[in-house]
Amino acid sequence: FFEEKMALAVDSGMELERLLLDPGIDFAKQRDDNLRVLRELSELTELGRPLLVPVGRKTVIGEVLDLPEPLDRDAGTVACVATSMRRGGQVFRVHSVEGCYASLRVLTSVHGSAV
Repeated sequence: FFEEKMALAVDSGMELERLLLDPGIDFAKQRDDNLRVLRELSELTELGRPLLVPVGRKTVIGEVLDLPEPLDRDAGTVACVATSMRRGGQVFRVHSVEGCYASLRVLTSVHGSAV
């Protein structure tokens, strides 16, 4: 899917270096589909483009934690960001920027990878 869309974008005049890949968390997916995308995120790194991981307060987090109110999902968002970073995510769309950034700084210190 992504290879086809990347080729279409390049054929339309977009520079490949300007493309991010977004696996579409919660976009026309069920809970198990979203969890699989997060588990297998590292496979998308093989395409050579930065991965955008938009997980801020997503429905899948609410389903896993049984939290219907999006404002209560920040801890789950931090967990998804941390997991995604370890699996190749590079750009994150979140609401709780400060908490997510702090968690990535700690991960960087522990694992030695750049934030």
